[in-house]
Amino acid sequence: MLYLYPANRMEDLLLLFAKVQQISPLPPLVEELVLVQNQGMQHWLNMQQASANRVSMNTRFSLPAQFFWKSLRTLCIDNLPEQSPYSRDVLAWRIELLLQSDTITQDENCQPLTTYWNGESAHQKDLRRYQLARKIADLYEQYLIYRPDWIHSWCVGERVDIEEGAGRETERWLALIWQQLHQHIPYDPQQLIKQAIDNLADKAEHLPQRISLFGLNAIAPLWMEFLAALGEHIDIHFYQLNPCIEYWGDIKSEKSQAKQDFQQLLSGWPNVDDISNEVNPLLANLGQQGKDLLSQLQQFEHIEIPVYERLAESQLQTSSVLTQLQHDILSLEDRRGVFATGEQQPLVDDSIVVTSAHSALREVQGLHDYLLHQFNNDPTLTPKDVLVMCPQVEDYAPYIDAVFVRGWEDIGENIPPLPCSIADRISKDSEPLVNGFNELLNLPDSRFEVSRLIAYLQLKPVQKRFNFNDADIELISFWLQQANIHWGLDAEHKSRQIGIEEASDQFTWQLGLTRLIRGFAYSDQLTLEGDNLYLPWVEGDNSELLGKFLQFIEQLQILHKNLHSSRSAEQWHQMLTEMLDSLFDEDENDPDLGLTIVRKAIDDFHEHCQQANYHAPISLLPVREYLNTHFSEPDPGRQFMIGQITFCSMLPMRSIPFKLVAILGMNDGQFPRQRQPIGFDLMAMTAGRLGDRSLHKDDRYLFLEALISARSHLYISYQGRDIKNNGERQPSIVLRELMDYLEQGFGWRFSPEHQLRQLPMQSFANENYSPDNAWASFDGKWLNLAPANVKTDTASDEPLIEIAADHHQENQGANNRSSDETSDEITDEDLLQALRHPAKIFGTRQLNLTFAYQQEPLSDVEPFAPSGLEKFNYKQQILGTMLQSADPNNPQLVDEITVKLDNIQRLSLLSGAFPDNHEMNSTLESWRLMVEAFSAYVAGIIDAQQVNGVAIELPFKVAVTTEENEQQIVSCSVPLLQHPKGYSITYTKSASANDADFCRIYVGHVLACVYAKNQTGIANQSTEPNVITQGFYLNEKTMKVEQIQLTYWQDAEQRLQALMSGFQQVLRSPKPINMAIAKKHFWNRNKFQSGFMNQHDFEKLWYQEKYGQSMATDPYLQYFFKTCPQLQQILPDLIALYQVFFERLSINNVDLAVEQQSGADAASEKE
Repeated sequence: MLYLYPANRMEDLLLLFAKVQQISPLPPLVEELVLVQNQGMQHWLNMQQASANRVSMNTRFSLPAQFFWKSLRTLCIDNLPEQSPYSRDVLAWRIELLLQSDTITQDENCQPLTTYWNGESAHQKDLRRYQLARKIADLYEQYLIYRPDWIHSWCVGERVDIEEGAGRETERWLALIWQQLHQHIPYDPQQLIKQAIDNLADKAEHLPQRISLFGLNAIAPLWMEFLAALGEHIDIHFYQLNPCIEYWGDIKSEKSQAKQDFQQLLSGWPNVDDISNEVNPLLANLGQQGKDLLSQLQQFEHIEIPVYERLAESQLQTSSVLTQLQHDILSLEDRRGVFATGEQQPLVDDSIVVTSAHSALREVQGLHDYLLHQFNNDPTLTPKDVLVMCPQVEDYAPYIDAVFVRGWEDIGENIPPLPCSIADRISKDSEPLVNGFNELLNLPDSRFEVSRLIAYLQLKPVQKRFNFNDADIELISFWLQQANIHWGLDAEHKSRQIGIEEASDQFTWQLGLTRLIRGFAYSDQLTLEGDNLYLPWVEGDNSELLGKFLQFIEQLQILHKNLHSSRSAEQWHQMLTEMLDSLFDEDENDPDLGLTIVRKAIDDFHEHCQQANYHAPISLLPVREYLNTHFSEPDPGRQFMIGQITFCSMLPMRSIPFKLVAILGMNDGQFPRQRQPIGFDLMAMTAGRLGDRSLHKDDRYLFLEALISARSHLYISYQGRDIKNNGERQPSIVLRELMDYLEQGFGWRFSPEHQLRQLPMQSFANENYSPDNAWASFDGKWLNLAPANVKTDTASDEPLIEIAADHHQENQGANNRSSDETSDEITDEDLLQALRHPAKIFGTRQLNLTFAYQQEPLSDVEPFAPSGLEKFNYKQQILGTMLQSADPNNPQLVDEITVKLDNIQRLSLLSGAFPDNHEMNSTLESWRLMVEAFSAYVAGIIDAQQVNGVAIELPFKVAVTTEENEQQIVSCSVPLLQHPKGYSITYTKSASANDADFCRIYVGHVLACVYAKNQTGIANQSTEPNVITQGFYLNEKTMKVEQIQLTYWQDAEQRLQALMSGFQQVLRSPKPINMAIAKKHFWNRNKFQSGFMNQHDFEKLWYQEKYGQSMATDPYLQYFFKTCPQLQQILPDLIALYQVFFERLSINNVDLAVEQQSGADAASEKE
């Protein structure tokens, strides 16, 4: 008999399930058979049984499809295989083989199919044919369940009644392909079901004694008919979660009702009161799938034993909004309009919370704060009582990991991290090894980019196989960077990739690794022998590491070669298994789940091809497509309900009760999800039938089940604000319907001032810590990093919440301690940084705030234009060589210099630092001639001014009395030279002077003047020491030498005191000033001009990008100053620190060509 147990609570169904087992126990050795839709429901049932009975045993769970196939094998006369040859994965390979046959390729009805896959290149034909076969297999899998009458018609050679047009043409070739499949392995589900039903009486002893269906909300009509027939011989217990106690199989949604009313109005029918006008709109709009199941069940004889749990009227009045909402659905009531008159007070509590955010990250951060408050407020709430769902958990997985796991590591015992698990993840996104294996299958198309191969080395099983560690990988990366390896195995591989006959081997693995090997074997320094470059970076025991890396590269080369060949499925299985063994090795004590997933996928591929009798050679592309599809499917059983907060995707028939249910990502257009129908899907071309499923209906019913599964709290969030312009964005239609019902039925108002929780766009916003915020943030790290933003600028005069105040006081104390405990000795570099970037000094020293500038990653792209840095380094090498050995009167030395310069030029050309083209050598030659002329000019002046000069030993000390009358020591590393005429500092650079150069000249000159004054001891005498600071800079654009000069400053000690005072000030608070701003304000047309810049010019400078970055995007300035400051506010600091320098600065621009001819005595023209 078929027993139906409808209930509105899953816990009651569980009690019924246990009661049936108690009243009618099975024999001890007989298994209890339970049909569930997914492993999540199986796990919950197991755990609940174990909790109630202390053990869960002798229960066999099965998916419906597996049970029905096994039943057909038991009841039918035909010998059906253990695994269905008409499962999607097997059927795809059978269809793929059939699409190649003459029967299909020569049939006119199948011509569109043949044209589709045969019109591509030979490389792509196999892939497109397999992709097409898989799509067709998807359709047949649906037809076998929901359109068995079509399948039966095709089996007996009849046609399906389809309207003329594209549908009729599609039906012809679908029928032909099915008939070919049927001839090989007959399969007619309608006929098999009929045969199984006819054999029930004769084979009843082979049936299970009892079958239980738990939590299913949709069953195909074909299988429903079979279950009803089974119920005549055995007991079938259907435990159905029914949200409504009334019969609601005939209610209409508001949209359907409005359509019917409109049609009645057009046709002139009399108005008829319809029951749908008085039903609960949430049930009517969201429950279409459940309504279909009710209609199906009413067609079959059954015994109904309802167990509905409803509250008494007195209990209902004091219950939460969530409970009353669930009661409205249960009793089919519609309370809309109750608050329309305004006479009744709104019913508002926190049992339902709707949150609007700007991004997925803020959604997760808002949920985290909400959960912490819930755990604080409810001591009985545990992590296992919380379920968080989202349409696709993969979209939220990185943010969950960042907020719930990594964001709270080592934060302190007072705020422990919330334990969480993420279920339903896609293996290629969640398991690095699976993704790495998937990428390895792309090696035949790969350029062998350096970053990709280094990424392979990051995989733990690869490190285990080749005995690498993280330090080894860093060293290998350094070697590859020095060898300038970018892409390409060798010249031949490079030629094939770019489609030319003879390509250079520059930037390839073969050339770079050869240079490293030769450098280890023959040289301990960078050596150039002809065209051979020896790199000295591999030393001593590191040769063993290089050997292991070469072995790894060799394995990839072998794999690259093997993947080009077509193989049978068995040969592919063997080759891929050997590939795993050669590249990966797992730790026995810590097995890698990814390796298990990959091995299973390879085994499944082989098994499915064997079941399909597919023995023809298969190229790589279909194999890769099969495995990639396998790796893209979520695993619904893993990490679900393991005693932690469970994050999962929204999957059908997983209506498990939790105290707190949270739903993220309820965005318009993203939920309910839409699946675009295939263009040749006959079901999409014809009218739907009772029992048909769609993703859209599934999602609506999922939302309804979530509403009735939450026991205490329901939390829903969506991205209600645009992160770019803060514009309003609409929620999902299902959430909108819930919000409308709460507004009209409970008097809610969804605005940030009322029942809508609007999160600020940034997690460090003051609103997150305001005492008026019911769900204030617990994350004090943002306050720890941004004390300047923690101000009481809200409407309330109260301080921010306690955690904010504590962190602010802690930071202020740290700032004061840092200032007080500053060392008595500072360096010239400290003063230089205070001039160059004061905000960075404050952030790094006072707040321990470090915005790590990303290390330059290994580039996969060879240089096609000279980089500015490499060009500068080359010119500096030329300049350094010329200045160190400049003596034009020594012919032998001149020859030696020429050889050195030739080697530098040749080495730069071969190193890979510059583009590999024919013009590069002449370009290097022109740079060399330009720098030689510049060095000749500079050497002439230096030799004339600094005869018999002696360098001061570094570091030298300078003592100065501060404004507080305290002795301060400055440690100096300034290149100070003492000679008979006095002291001098000389800076040279083969590029224009930048802000850092100005800072260096400024600080160096002040320290040199103070040092010279202290050394001579003439403070009260009329004579002054001779101190000159010069800088020579090459302006390549104008071909001029920028000659900067400063002479002795009498007030050098006062200027040093001002610099140290400024240094102390930037340790107390961040300042939005720097040398670039000062130069813009005080320097114009190569001369001092105070007040040249106005606010408009300042803002233009603030946002102006240079080398891809502006002051507005500088991480430290951006952190402390969100917008451009007012010029008047920073002028006192600019004047105090920078004005004197520009007042006394002298810059002469000298034409390089003229000086190259006339030497150091040439006159300079001051501009």
